[in-house]
Amino acid sequence: MRSVSQPNARLTAMSRTVIAICAFNALLIVALWRSTTDILNADFEKTVAAAITANDNLAIALEQFVRSNLKLAETVLNHVAQESAHGRRSDLESLINSHARNDRNIAGIVVADESGAPI
Repeated sequence: MRSVSQPNARLTAMSRTVIAICAFNALLIVALWRSTTDILNADFEKTVAAAITANDNLAIALEQFVRSNLKLAETVLNHVAQESAHGRRSDLESLINSHARNDRNIAGIVVADESGAPI
């Protein structure tokens, strides 16, 4: 009977070792999975923050661009109004080119009367 009980004891000890190794591997996989998801979440948050900053910078640049163009248009229109008030015609193309610094943001100017008809 002794020979029958020894193989069962060995099998039980081996089963415990296999179970312990499997449990350790499972815990290791869970720990690695969790650290990987933490790293991915941190990277995602950094990416979103960088995109928001880039978007803010683009919005500021667009605002400055629009402001510059509106100021240019206002300057040109003020000059045209002064010239028209004195009954003179100005060279609008050279005026636009001198103020626009090679930007072609103003395609043309039409001087109109109160009803909107071109003069």
